[in-house]
Amino acid sequence: MTSNQTKPAFLIHHLSDLHIGPSGYEPGKKIDNLEPDRKYPRNIEAYLNHIKSLDKSQLPDLVIITGDLTTCATKEEMQVAEKFIQHLLVPLRKKDTSWRNNASTKPPYIMIVPGNHDLDWSKSDYDAKVTEYARLADDVYNDGEVISALYPTNSKNPIYYDFEELNLLVYLLNTTVAGGTFDPLLTDIHEKIIIAFNQAKSAIKNINEVETALKNLEKQTMRDPGYIRKDDLLTLRSIMKTNKIPKSRFAIAVMHHNISSVPSEDIERFDAIVNAGYVKHALADIGFDMVLHGHRHHAHCCHERFVSTNESEPHFDEFIRDLFIVGADSLGSKELAPFLQLELCDISNAHSENPPASLFKLKQYNYNGVGYHQKPWVEEAVNQILHPEISEILRAIGRSLEHFSGREPLVRRRIQHLFPHFQQLHSSTVGWNPSALEWTEKFHTNLKHYNRIYATDVQVRRSASTFHFDNYIRKQFNRLLKNKIPLHFGS
Repeated sequence: MTSNQTKPAFLIHHLSDLHIGPSGYEPGKKIDNLEPDRKYPRNIEAYLNHIKSLDKSQLPDLVIITGDLTTCATKEEMQVAEKFIQHLLVPLRKKDTSWRNNASTKPPYIMIVPGNHDLDWSKSDYDAKVTEYARLADDVYNDGEVISALYPTNSKNPIYYDFEELNLLVYLLNTTVAGGTFDPLLTDIHEKIIIAFNQAKSAIKNINEVETALKNLEKQTMRDPGYIRKDDLLTLRSIMKTNKIPKSRFAIAVMHHNISSVPSEDIERFDAIVNAGYVKHALADIGFDMVLHGHRHHAHCCHERFVSTNESEPHFDEFIRDLFIVGADSLGSKELAPFLQLELCDISNAHSENPPASLFKLKQYNYNGVGYHQKPWVEEAVNQILHPEISEILRAIGRSLEHFSGREPLVRRRIQHLFPHFQQLHSSTVGWNPSALEWTEKFHTNLKHYNRIYATDVQVRRSASTFHFDNYIRKQFNRLLKNKIPLHFGS
């Protein structure tokens, strides 16, 4: 063990779908007719006020915005979005952190990606569609304070940042390259129906219903699938290799469109980015741990595991890859103005054998009209965890079915005895108590009590599926092996 204290968590605010413009949560109010004393839509103002109210220690280290800053990508909407980013930078700069001061290059405070609503659909060429967003990204860059997935053509600004001191990589991907188009067949049908409707308008009784149906048909003519170009993924691989970014990094990919199906009730023509399988496999193969996205206006978190098809992989930990996928709700178009806070704990130990293991915690923040209140949501281990209380759990119940065969009352009593220890274990995880660093001493002290050791008793998430964990367990239980006490890797 190298340290007796854990470092403060790295805080990320994950915002998405601001929808500055007609889709913002202020029905009937467009950007160009807000009250004279209002700088921002209600939800944007609420989040800014929340950030300004935080103590320096509570401020996020990084704000990530996963697209749809605007509704129609007009010049006016983009100007408001740019002002929002500039005003957001002011309180973010106040957080004093040693890692930021010691960084070799200036770390960003904000990272953004474009969404399908950040394209001007009235333009025919893709570069023309993203002109206003690209201009915004270039204007707010400010020597790396704000990094974007997209800039004006030929820009040399980065699309990622390697937080080397923290063992964290954040990479931005553009998923809008296939969007902003109209289906020619449906568009032709819609235009013909409109002509016929206008000619017979005076004879139609339920005119409101027909107009609603026509608006819905018009929406169906729009095509905005999420797609990540193969060249962009090749660029990602090249950057990782050229800059010698190790696979031990806790790596986060950021995009707008969802990479997996979202558990929401609405039905979309494109349920996920159209080459989702290829992209997920590529990200997992490169070594990414997490994807942050928006688009579907539904907060969710899921975990997926991928098996490599490369038979030359030398170790099992390079054969199995895990990916956590986190989607944020819409900050701009929901009454609660929700956003997510992501806490990364001890990420320097991601993919290592060193305790304590890395954790990430998600909290959702909702606005009640006066202020924000938080709702704890998800807590997951990134890598293996060994707790000091695990010896108590093993001694209390073990996993030897043969030992308990035919003795159900004893099993019941021992399981009841186990519950408090599980609670203590959970408390240790949530509170991230420094005493957890003493696990080795307590573990070894109690080795004599064990008849059997099961690796799955001391694992969380991906631990038992790694080559290093195999060696790690065998080293820790060397005394057991010498005494010919078996180590089992089953469940």
